[in-house]
Amino acid sequence: MKLVSLNISNTKIGVSLFDGILLKNYNVILLNEYILERHLNEIYTKLEQVIKDTKCDIVVMKMIDLSKNGKDKLFLEGQVRGVIKLLCERNGVIYQEFKTEGYFKKLTSGKNTLTKKVSLLKKNNINIVIDKNNDLNDTTILVDSILLGEGVAMGKLQISE
Repeated sequence: MKLVSLNISNTKIGVSLFDGILLKNYNVILLNEYILERHLNEIYTKLEQVIKDTKCDIVVMKMIDLSKNGKDKLFLEGQVRGVIKLLCERNGVIYQEFKTEGYFKKLTSGKNTLTKKVSLLKKNNINIVIDKNNDLNDTTILVDSILLGEGVAMGKLQISE
């Protein structure tokens, strides 16, 4: 079973491809549009290409943490997830969201930091370099995408409600 794990910010999408439990590929997709309708269309178009290229069976994302996000951000997050769900439905791909906070803390011994996550990946021969000059860099987007995909592929995460 091929699994694509997504981690989305306003300007980037972290994408990780797993074939069974093996990490096959990972990448960051840049988003250039800022007007809402164009932004959603760009997400749809770029992720549709990912689904066609990877021939994946399932797309997974982190569940929204309602306690950490403001109402204005939830509106946009909801629309983005709606577009991704529509894309998956049209392409016959399963879409699921997972709670990750507890899992990430368990992996990093309670210290859910980027440095801990990157060192964890390095132990598994996945070399990602941290760019300290960039607040929302490719590393942050990729690391969470890879760890989410790994957790799902290994059966360590439960499906959200």
